[in-house]
Amino acid sequence: MSETKTFTRDIGKQLYIEQYGLAEYERRINTILPPEEDPRQWSGGRRMKEALRFRYQFFRFSMLFGLGALFLGRRITHTVGIGSKGKLILDAHPAIEGLPIFKNAGTFDIRVRQADATYLDNAACVVRSCSVKIFDASGKNILDLLMNSGAKSIIWNIPSFLNLMGIRSKGETPENLHAFFREDPLSTELLDRNMYRVDSLTDLSYYSKIRYLIKNKEGKTFATQFRCIPNKPEPEGSISVQVLDEKGNWQRGRFEGDDRPWDYLHQEYDQRIQQSPIEYVFQVQQKEVLPEHHSFSRDMYYFNATWDEPWLDIGMIHLEALLDREETRKLSFNIANRPAYLTLPESHSIDDYCAIAAFRTRIYPRIQPLRHLSHAIKSWFGKAAHYNYKTETPPSSDGSV
Repeated sequence: MSETKTFTRDIGKQLYIEQYGLAEYERRINTILPPEEDPRQWSGGRRMKEALRFRYQFFRFSMLFGLGALFLGRRITHTVGIGSKGKLILDAHPAIEGLPIFKNAGTFDIRVRQADATYLDNAACVVRSCSVKIFDASGKNILDLLMNSGAKSIIWNIPSFLNLMGIRSKGETPENLHAFFREDPLSTELLDRNMYRVDSLTDLSYYSKIRYLIKNKEGKTFATQFRCIPNKPEPEGSISVQVLDEKGNWQRGRFEGDDRPWDYLHQEYDQRIQQSPIEYVFQVQQKEVLPEHHSFSRDMYYFNATWDEPWLDIGMIHLEALLDREETRKLSFNIANRPAYLTLPESHSIDDYCAIAAFRTRIYPRIQPLRHLSHAIKSWFGKAAHYNYKTETPPSSDGSV
């Protein structure tokens, strides 16, 4: 087994330094992340201000994604996907702190959806997701894990997410991209560790990028994150982070001369799973939370901070068969679906590293019923479209949905 190997060119960093110089890059990179100020020391006025900012952006996101789901009748992000089912086989692992279901051996039914962000064309260089829904013996959904490709993340708080959405909504033109690079060189640098072109979905590793909290019997709190990595020694196909074409132009869509089917990754996945189960090693990493840690602590909650603690193998994911496109469409994943003992760190501001998880756990339950309702209405009038494997809806000219 091996973690996904990537070959990064630091494209964002190179372009920024070429345009503005190394000194400006180093100055800007040190001002992007929020200061590590302890929100427990804030005045009452500051707390009220941050609470209002939080509520305003929450309302804005809820309206944006809610209306999008209602009018489109589909997922707003990671629209095109492929679903599968199988087993999560856990090994007994007493060294894991405070996670009862992972301490003992057992087998759980799972449903998995793997999807591409933004693009319908599999040939694009995109963030790819892997969402896992875990059921107990009675059929109850006990845990949803939402993971994305790569060990790093191009978003870490609400402003960084807004920056990313801004460039996508404006269009990835040279002018807009240079403005984006100028404003946020850290995000563009991290693209190389988050977005991939691949020959097979089974070559990618996926990370939860949410740091949960759990208490052990001694009352110590541990931040916990998960990942699944391919159960094979080396990737079987190529894994590229190339977003510049031969002329040096930004090109996240399909490169000229690539004549593979636009759903080639899903076709390959289908052929592979018919031959034998697709396997991932399921792992957990934990780090003790100390009293001085808070929602702005970079070493604890910043997604791109690397922990020294080892990744522990806790089981194996066996994917045995595909779900049909209707079963895949009906799947809904929410980080709020988790055991009571697995909590989320409290967010105090849209600027802190816990805000993304706080927004997701509140917004997902609101917009998912709207998506299903809209699809039902569109189906009644014969206007519903499927965007999962074997969809009859082709990509647009640039490969997007």
